[in-house]
Amino acid sequence: MLKTKLFAVGLSVLCLMSFMLSGCNKASGTPTTESTTVTETTPEAKKEGFVFEYNGISLEVDKPAKEFVDKSGLSFNYREMNGACGGVQMFEYYNDSVVIKTLKSGIVTNITLTDDRVKTKEGITIGSTIEQLKAAYGEPQDQTDSTWSFSRDSTVLLCEIEDGKIKSIFCNTAV
Repeated sequence: MLKTKLFAVGLSVLCLMSFMLSGCNKASGTPTTESTTVTETTPEAKKEGFVFEYNGISLEVDKPAKEFVDKSGLSFNYREMNGACGGVQMFEYYNDSVVIKTLKSGIVTNITLTDDRVKTKEGITIGSTIEQLKAAYGEPQDQTDSTWSFSRDSTVLLCEIEDGKIKSIFCNTAV
């Protein structure tokens, strides 16, 4: 359990570093409670990163977190984190199942799964086997003995593997 939490913290640090390198000095302050409407203007808008689901509510990187936080039925803790990138604050919604980090605008920058309640759209979650992972996403784009990563559009899905099963899942914007 401690190893999983350390892995999740390490991944969060990596994501924050990625965020910092990608021009993060665009927002500061507190998250808004207003919903965001995305207008589809090109075929590119139809592209989809990795989608996570719980109780029929979807959660994605680069999309608003509000609906998932408000309607998923999960109880969330909340904290503001002072950023080291031009004074930008990050905002975190977290519980025993999922950690969601957002910008001031409420747009998700990364998602970490820590138990099997939240799943990807393809049904992948903590405890899924590497065979299930391959069936859902094919061969990983990058792989070590303990991590497999997959890319889709502008997002990366990183799975920590132990004893042939997924131990933790992390998703963020590709840099």
